[in-house]
Amino acid sequence: MSKQTINIGASPNDGTGTPLRTSFDYCNLNFTELYTATGPSGNNIVCPGTLTVSAGTVALPSLTTAGDTNTGIYFPAADTIAFTEGGAEAMRINSTGNLVVNNAATITGDLTAARLIVTGGTIPTNGLWLATTNTLEFAANSLAQYRIAPLGVFSWYDGAGGTRMTLNSTGLAIGDTAFSGTRLTLRESATNPNALAMTNRNATQTWRLSVDTAAVDDKILGFYDSTSTTFRMQLTDTGNLGLGVTPSAWGTMKAVQVLGASFVGDTTVNRARVISNAYYNGSDYVYLQNNFAGMYVQNAANGTHSWSIAPSGIAGNTITGVNAFVQAMTLDASGNLLVGKTSYGLAVGFAAVATGSVDSVMASAVSTQSTLNVYSTGAAAYRFYVGMNGTINATNTTISAISDARLKENVQDIDVGLGAILALKPRKFDWKAGKGKDIKGDRGFIAQEFEQVFPQLVDEWKDNAPEGEAPYKSVRQDLIPVLVKAIQELAAEVNALKNA
Repeated sequence: MSKQTINIGASPNDGTGTPLRTSFDYCNLNFTELYTATGPSGNNIVCPGTLTVSAGTVALPSLTTAGDTNTGIYFPAADTIAFTEGGAEAMRINSTGNLVVNNAATITGDLTAARLIVTGGTIPTNGLWLATTNTLEFAANSLAQYRIAPLGVFSWYDGAGGTRMTLNSTGLAIGDTAFSGTRLTLRESATNPNALAMTNRNATQTWRLSVDTAAVDDKILGFYDSTSTTFRMQLTDTGNLGLGVTPSAWGTMKAVQVLGASFVGDTTVNRARVISNAYYNGSDYVYLQNNFAGMYVQNAANGTHSWSIAPSGIAGNTITGVNAFVQAMTLDASGNLLVGKTSYGLAVGFAAVATGSVDSVMASAVSTQSTLNVYSTGAAAYRFYVGMNGTINATNTTISAISDARLKENVQDIDVGLGAILALKPRKFDWKAGKGKDIKGDRGFIAQEFEQVFPQLVDEWKDNAPEGEAPYKSVRQDLIPVLVKAIQELAAEVNALKNA
């Protein structure tokens, strides 16, 4: 209700003021409102509206106890405010800005080193609390999720009560709290305090990371089987990687070695190599095992690819001298393929030249040896081959030459015939030792004599003639058209004689 005001009038008993009875009613109404606000004796004052404090300082008494068992706010010390619940202190803020929260018991001190402390009681549904003395935990859904325990032990949980990761003075364990049967453990190696180790759940394989030169832990990175005491993979401090084997000392080269095979990078000369059964010790190649060795090289300096073979040797011996690598095949930057030789020319071997030329060079002149062999597995027989004496051997000697009229023009009758044939000098002769067919009693023509009759059927031979002399000559013994013409002329003469 609104404030009741008594009018006392202009002067005593002048009849202008509020009547006496009404004045008493006004007093009773005002006192009733005050009594309602303050309550019975001993009760707290209740402010029916909003309590407003203007700018300035409000002086509060310094109390040492809550004063009663009700819920509310009190001031246990100077510049300290506390909140109570049923007479027990639930939270305190002191002059240093510390917030202390107590879930059950009364706080005996401010713990001034902290900013937020939750102590005692059971695990909250969600929140941060001190589960035990100096152990801090965080909970979600009434389950511990993360814990910091004394002596620097950190634990992570899976939300179902299981430990998933532990970090302590021994190391880091992921998947368990123990370090003897974990899925993943990072700790100092048992044999080398400068190494880190990772052990699987069965504690049989150990991964080590080390910078020291101890006999077992001298690898920068390695997967180690502690049962068989062997490394499954090693990266040495020289930069060589071994899979299933300890990488050899490759000198200036860097290698990925898988058992007896290696991929090697040689940055000095810009070469990539693939090597089997050998390694380079800085000065020589060395056999890894008793066997042949092979090497493929891609040379970025000149664009060549080369394949080399070393003969069977003894493990630990150098691949030098008679055992040195021999380049068996080369593909150069121009696309020329050389087999059995390293340069194009008359060196023994096979060459497929990028221009389309194919050369087969053999050291033998024995007629029983051959090249350019064509073998039919269906017929189980050779169909074509060229003997080293130059003889062409074929199961079918028919040669079909293109002769379509649509490809020809300026067609005329041959103007030579029997006369030209009669002018030829068929000869019998012996080849000089090692020359031509290298036989005696051969039959044929002499190129210089043949040229006198058919100069268009004489060519220069590919073999080099003695210095200062004209090139050797060869004969195209392509006389079938002329022979046909000669036969026709003979037939005409025979018919003329018959009709005479």
